[in-house]
Amino acid sequence: MIGLTAGSAIATSSRGGGTVVAYEADCLNLAERSGWTVIVVGLAQLQTDAEAVLHYRSRLRPWLGGAAADVLTVSMEIVTGYRLTPARPASEIVRIAQ
Repeated sequence: MIGLTAGSAIATSSRGGGTVVAYEADCLNLAERSGWTVIVVGLAQLQTDAEAVLHYRSRLRPWLGGAAADVLTVSMEIVTGYRLTPARPASEIVRIAQ
């Protein structure tokens, strides 16, 4: 679920049955040089059920001020992701061919 501001382009395009979108979420720990990233591809649909919108709004924690005017849900048709880990120091890498 994604909270949207009033009149956003994605809300407008999703009103007529949905739009295929890709949504990426990342978490990076710069001190540890690690993290993860996940990409979801699916159908974005604007929520119109008032009870569902209230439920989703109660769970949203927007970064920008103000409440979300619309709530968008994305089906999870394709989900990919990977964990980021620090590279091993060059001195630990075994060379196969000299």
